[in-house]
Amino acid sequence: EKKFDLADEYLKKAFELDPNLLSARGALSEVYQGRKEYDKCIKLNKEIIEKYPDSERAYVVIGEILLDRNQFKEAEEYFEKSKSIDPVNIAPYVGLADLYLELGNKEKALEQLYEIRKIYPGREDIPFLLGTTYTMEGKLDKAEEQFRKVLKFEEYDEDTYSGIGDIYLARGNLEEALKNYNESIRI
Repeated sequence: EKKFDLADEYLKKAFELDPNLLSARGALSEVYQGRKEYDKCIKLNKEIIEKYPDSERAYVVIGEILLDRNQFKEAEEYFEKSKSIDPVNIAPYVGLADLYLELGNKEKALEQLYEIRKIYPGREDIPFLLGTTYTMEGKLDKAEEQFRKVLKFEEYDEDTYSGIGDIYLARGNLEEALKNYNESIRI
């Protein structure tokens, strides 16, 4: 909390020096998110959009908050707007995939993940995304292979352990599933 207070103080001073400083506004948005001050965060990002309509990150931030609030239609609009501004930015595709999963529309979620794979076909730094995609497709061996790649880079990644747990559960191996779920909680 002290870190957020200090950041808040410095960023407000930066605004005094230069009220048009986009990077300070974006950083303050991160502070508000960290503090879970979502209404302030939405307000600030709407101000960013008003001043800088091509700020795709502001649309994503608002979309993520609206998604957490189950305001699906509005969240979808913000994610789509972000995609239209910067079609190679992964964040709105991931946001839309999460949104469609929340709505139970696996096919539309997969479409978003496939789009990312088309944009970045050779990237090796998206194995978690690939693991998620393969799990949804029922390609469990390929999914596990991708999740294991994540663990080579990040030894303790709770989402990855949870994903591996899902794979073992789908295979009917409850013991290994629980082991991985417990590992994800431990982190």
